[in-house]
Amino acid sequence: MEVTKRQFNKLFLVAAVAAFGRNTAFAESLTPNAEGLKTTSAQDLAFRAFRPSPAKSWDEQQAYQRGIESVIWAMPAVSMAFFRESAFKAYGVTYHDVIAFSHPAQPRHELLTSNAQVPYVFAFFDLRNGPVVMEVPPSNATSLLYGQVVDAWQVSIADIGPSGADKGTGGKYLFTPPDWKGELPAGYLHVPSLSYRLNMMLRSVKRGAATDEDAEAYSHRLKIYPLAKADAPTTRFVDGFTKAWDSLPHYDMRFYLYIVDLLDVEPVRERDKVMMGMLDSLGIAPGKAFKPDERTTTILKQSVVDARAILEAFFEDWGKAMSKFYPDRQWGYLAIDPKHLEAFTYETDTTLYYDDRAGGMFYGATFLPKSLEGGGVFYLCSLRDAQGNLFKGDGVYRMRVPKDVPAKDFWALVAYDLDSKSYIPNELERGGLSSYDKDKMKLNADGSVDLYLAAKAPAGQENNWVPTSGRDFFLFFRFYGPEKSVFDKSFVLPDVEKL
Repeated sequence: MEVTKRQFNKLFLVAAVAAFGRNTAFAESLTPNAEGLKTTSAQDLAFRAFRPSPAKSWDEQQAYQRGIESVIWAMPAVSMAFFRESAFKAYGVTYHDVIAFSHPAQPRHELLTSNAQVPYVFAFFDLRNGPVVMEVPPSNATSLLYGQVVDAWQVSIADIGPSGADKGTGGKYLFTPPDWKGELPAGYLHVPSLSYRLNMMLRSVKRGAATDEDAEAYSHRLKIYPLAKADAPTTRFVDGFTKAWDSLPHYDMRFYLYIVDLLDVEPVRERDKVMMGMLDSLGIAPGKAFKPDERTTTILKQSVVDARAILEAFFEDWGKAMSKFYPDRQWGYLAIDPKHLEAFTYETDTTLYYDDRAGGMFYGATFLPKSLEGGGVFYLCSLRDAQGNLFKGDGVYRMRVPKDVPAKDFWALVAYDLDSKSYIPNELERGGLSSYDKDKMKLNADGSVDLYLAAKAPAGQENNWVPTSGRDFFLFFRFYGPEKSVFDKSFVLPDVEKL
């Protein structure tokens, strides 16, 4: 029997509604339209018949989704807030003090993907009371300072050292606050800032036969002070090596409290106005007390946990957080693709790529240079062995480092816990190995060196061993003072092999 279009439409409506538990009387009660379909419109039919029922109310569903988006959006700023406030608590420092490590960081210093070969130097600037000066000493045959000053969003506003404005010859950097209209004094390297709070990270790089003591002494030549006190500048130094330090982001309600703090202090940028509306629906707005009720708190706690899961998936997937550096190898470089190229920027004239900004970089890293080829250091990252499988804590792996690595200063391999993105705790307090350690290692006949990554050291390879403590992990290989062959890829870094 032939079914007319009108009959088909009625049968479809009744079946669809009944399938989703609706009363067929609802379908019969509607007024036929011009084509005989008993519904206010075809769109209404689809909405009423197929609308999913949320586990939460629609308001709760909206809060859950916007909680996730706010975490991903705020990742770089909140990560730096955790970093800053934890430093103040661990070391008793405040703005313009300097945390200068006497030795390279160890696993008790929980830092996102930090190096383990040269001492760190950290400081935090506050421009709310006016410009701040940083005097950088000139590099010499044994020492240099290399690093970045970043704004509240971790955008590098000044590279420091050989790749910076001082070119390694030293100089006075003057950091001025947003919309500063004061007179610029002569003799300074001017750096305007779009945020009031800044964060500095330098590495005191050892050259030749320099020791950690040399590096620490050199870092103490640094000076940081408000411009208003330029006539009698003083800088306080604290050794960061002596105490444990948990600087990592924590995925709990503190995440939202740091968003509140961000909006209370830093200017809202044009690019973020849509997010301001989303945050306002959660009770977060500049100058507004954040007092979520019990139900909203429960939802946001779940949002921040699920946001972390999304960021982790982004981090682990090829082509999202990381692009392949070599087409046939498992080494990649973080968050560099045609959308933001080698300048480490996630903003274009039309778009803010905040998924890439969070999952591709600041979920697992801090303090980026202005440029990929800045000249100071270049990183490659690997999550997988030569067969393309993720590194596992119960595996035994070997990486053969060629004799002549194109790094003028040194090279280094560091292993990080996949979950924390920080060093792997181990009895040796060893985060990785580098060319600084070659005099203790067993070398191959051709001058290359085999490094082993495992929970236990292979027999006779203790000095060539990076402990993994049974943790799933990933690797950074750093070239300090990278040479041209790194970037033109005439030097190829071997993959890590599972034994």
